[in-house]
Amino acid sequence: MMKNRTISSVAFIIVAQLFAIHASSQTQQDSLPYTTETYLSTYEALDNWSPLNVDEMWDVPIVPLNLEFDFPCFGGFASAGEIRLTDIGAGIEVFGDNGEFHLFSASTVSISDILNVAATDTSITEGSTHRYVTVGTAPNRIFKLEFNNVGFDHEMTWTGLAPSRAHFQIWLYEVGTIEYHYGPNTVTDLDAIDYWPKQSAGISSYWDFEEYMAYFMWASGDAEAPEYPLFYNVEYDSLNISPAFDGWDAWPMDGVVYQYTYNFENTCIEDIVPDGMISVDDILAILVQFGCFFGCEFDLNADGAVTVTDILMVLAVFGSPCPT
Repeated sequence: MMKNRTISSVAFIIVAQLFAIHASSQTQQDSLPYTTETYLSTYEALDNWSPLNVDEMWDVPIVPLNLEFDFPCFGGFASAGEIRLTDIGAGIEVFGDNGEFHLFSASTVSISDILNVAATDTSITEGSTHRYVTVGTAPNRIFKLEFNNVGFDHEMTWTGLAPSRAHFQIWLYEVGTIEYHYGPNTVTDLDAIDYWPKQSAGISSYWDFEEYMAYFMWASGDAEAPEYPLFYNVEYDSLNISPAFDGWDAWPMDGVVYQYTYNFENTCIEDIVPDGMISVDDILAILVQFGCFFGCEFDLNADGAVTVTDILMVLAVFGSPCPT
């Protein structure tokens, strides 16, 4: 009976602490589980590809990818049904194990099938397509998705023409690495193809669509050698006007590759349920062991017992991804 009352008291403390620290805790991490590299490689259009199930004259298709392997990301694995084309820019959206939402964006600019303006743009002879192929053998397969001859929604809507077009690919490696391969393009003015003042590519994670906030690791500066300033729990609109973020200076030239090497390692002891995120699951798990004084699995501070101190350690980073 005494232990039940003690646990209830601890639970009350937890609720109070959650409201006090939630807003600030999400800024405490200093990395996401990817290292970045930019290099040059000759762009090669896909061979022996299959068309993705997207109707002609598409605008914002959201369709599953035909992925043949579970893709590791953010401490978990996303199955084929949890990875699909996104309608937010040009890229792939991923639903994590705990309902988290992540974006792999080869471009933050919204794209569209150029056939949508074929009636007014007489230079158009064929449409824009999504093509895919899987190469290699397990456990080293690569899923390649090509955005072929795409136009840009903003420019097409305002001009009825599609002078700016691009070819690029997203590669998902079975080991978790992500690459964006940029090919031929006719983009000369970023302002002409997008409503937003800044354009970019990269990874954004842990989206909160009620506040339209996320963690951003987006390319900034020279598109051929970008930097990746990190922004945590930032509103999308605010990032687009922030002087701390420049975005691209141009569309990446033919042959540029952005690489994001997945290097997740669960080094934060507070991630008791190892999914790369400090969440309610971790709090509930440590509560089960609260009051343990021998052989305690979740004795985070190694003092021989699971006490309020251990719980407060989890609360101190609640809502944050694990540092890597």
